[in-house]
Amino acid sequence: MKKGKIGTFKVVAIIFLCLLVGGGIYFFTNYRIVIPANSNTNKNTNTSAVADPTKKPSSTVKVSIGSGEGSEGKTVTIPVKFSSVPKKGIDGCDFKLKYDTTALEMSDVQPADIIGSTNKDGFSTENDDTNGVISVLFMDTTGNSAITKNGSFMNITFKVKSGAKKGDSKITLDSVGAFADKDLNEIGTDFSAGKVTIK
Repeated sequence: MKKGKIGTFKVVAIIFLCLLVGGGIYFFTNYRIVIPANSNTNKNTNTSAVADPTKKPSSTVKVSIGSGEGSEGKTVTIPVKFSSVPKKGIDGCDFKLKYDTTALEMSDVQPADIIGSTNKDGFSTENDDTNGVISVLFMDTTGNSAITKNGSFMNITFKVKSGAKKGDSKITLDSVGAFADKDLNEIGTDFSAGKVTIK
C-alpha cells in the first residue's frame, strides 16, 4: 500500500502513541499529535512511563532482521526476531524498515510465533512501495496477549525484481516510534540489519 491519506493503520498507531504520552508532542509518519499536560486524555491513564523524555528505558529488546537468498523472479522470506524480551513483556510497538525498491518487491508480511493466534488483529503493516518503507504496528488488543517470550515476530516475503543487481540488498531500520511494556514503560531497542543475497 502506498503512502497516502490517514487509514486504519495510522489511526491505530496514533492511538497507541497517545497512550504513551503524558504531555507533549509525538510524531508518527507525517502527522503530529499534541496533547496538553492538563488534557482530559490523561485521566485514568498510566502516563508515568514516557512523560519524561530524558528518562532512560529500563530494558532493551533486540530486534534481528534475518537474511536469505534468491534469484530474479524468486521469492525470499525474511524473519524478524525479538530477543531479550523484558519480563513485563511488550504490550505495543511501532517501527519502520527500509528496503531497496530497485532490487526487491515486498509481496507479503505475516505475524509469526510470538504474536500468537489470539492477537493477530493487533498486528498491522503498511508498505510504501515507492520509497521502500514497511511500517509495522503491534498492540495487545485482548489485554492478555503481550509478547512475553523471544522468537519470531513476523515474516516478510520479498520478490527479487527482474534485472536486480547481484549481491547483497540490505534491509535496515528506518525509524522507531515506540516500544512499551504493559505498564507503558518505554523499552529501548537494538536493531540489527538483514539482507537478501541476490544470486
